[in-house]
Amino acid sequence: MSGTGQRSFASVRLCWLGAAVGMACGVLLAGCSEESPTVALPTQTGSALAVPSSSPPSTSPESEAEVIKDAYEQFAALLDRAHTLPAASRRQHLSTYMTDPQLSRVLDRIEKLRADGLVAYGTTVVHIKSVLIDGNDATVHDCQDTRNAGLMRADTHKKISRGVKEENIKSYMLKGADGRWRISKSVALGEGC
Repeated sequence: MSGTGQRSFASVRLCWLGAAVGMACGVLLAGCSEESPTVALPTQTGSALAVPSSSPPSTSPESEAEVIKDAYEQFAALLDRAHTLPAASRRQHLSTYMTDPQLSRVLDRIEKLRADGLVAYGTTVVHIKSVLIDGNDATVHDCQDTRNAGLMRADTHKKISRGVKEENIKSYMLKGADGRWRISKSVALGEGC
């Protein structure tokens, strides 16, 4: 695929993640501090949606980072198929993995794509590079491989875009009162990690 097609998908992914507002704001690092623990994580080879564990979250930084990593991987896998969820229960299902403003951005984007006759295809491969934890806030740095994902016409299944080998993603997560970590904002920082 040409560089233009790849940039086009990167732009679509940027909109999908609701990053345009986040990129323009000077709040990208809000809630982060130098004293917060950073935990390096092993490379992920896939992004299958896992069933959430019913065990209580751990308080050690390494264990909490693993819980955050798992929640992020579930979020990324769900984005690949969010448009296939029944419209009547889509918000409820997605709210298990994300919260506003990200939740509303994803729902709005699904409707916009549907109105344009487009749907997502393929899978995104997550490569989490780090997790920064600051109390009930966390920042995940990911280098996604979206080469096997993109947009296609809903009626003809003709692929109109595809992703890139390395998409630099920064996601902000919040720990809810229920102990579950959810994405509150996800920002595509551009191609290359």
